[in-house]
Amino acid sequence: MARFTLSNRILVVDDEKSERMTISYHLRNAGFEVFDAQSAEEGLALALEKNPAVIISDIRLRGMSGIELLRKIKDMNSAIMFILITAFGSIEDAVYSINLGAENYLAKPINLDELEFIVRKTIEKTELLQEAQYLRSQLQHSRKFDKLVGSDTRMREVFNIIEQVAPSTANVLIYGESGTGKELVGEAVHKLSDRAHGPFIRVNCAVFTDTLLESELFGHEKGAFTGAYARRAGRFEMADGGTLYLDDINMMPERTQIKLMRFLQEREF
Repeated sequence: MARFTLSNRILVVDDEKSERMTISYHLRNAGFEVFDAQSAEEGLALALEKNPAVIISDIRLRGMSGIELLRKIKDMNSAIMFILITAFGSIEDAVYSINLGAENYLAKPINLDELEFIVRKTIEKTELLQEAQYLRSQLQHSRKFDKLVGSDTRMREVFNIIEQVAPSTANVLIYGESGTGKELVGEAVHKLSDRAHGPFIRVNCAVFTDTLLESELFGHEKGAFTGAYARRAGRFEMADGGTLYLDDINMMPERTQIKLMRFLQEREF
């Protein structure tokens, strides 16, 4: 399972120097990388530069307030967690800040050990949220590509190409050695396309003779040849609105290749 480790950067914003320095000193001793700012404007600039995991800010600041800083930070990067502190605590401020996205709300005087505990829990919570988001995206990815799995660079390139090709109406050539999963790629292209609601029809061109392959692809009318006792729809007709996957197309007889080329150009037979 993937593990996420956030940066341990903390930004402390308070216009009271003694309070700011006390909090910063304690958190540095606790192992965090701490930056401090004496105004919300300075804090906003530092947040853009340092991208902290958590911001601890006083609500009452000269100029821009801590709540306004919270709003701007969340608009900029909702993943940055926010803890607000104030000497003028009120239920209204607490509810309002939580609704804006603050993780916690503390009243002065600050218990430094409690603050350190809250900071650690906040980072831990964020790591768990990011891990859950990653696992959900992996689950969606595995469902999207069904039987295709892999996370190395080459497989990611394959997935990217499939996603680019699938919305197109162009013909797709999939090539590779035997057993490399060409048919699985074809299925994935089909499932991600606008034709996913239609059928996925397979034809192995190597197992039919010239005449039988033509009949298999194009179908035939009753009496077209000896043994044609009834009309039969071909694979092209059966795949209408869906996807036709031609396996071992390099084994197709030349005469049939010419007819196939005409069909691909004119889209009718």
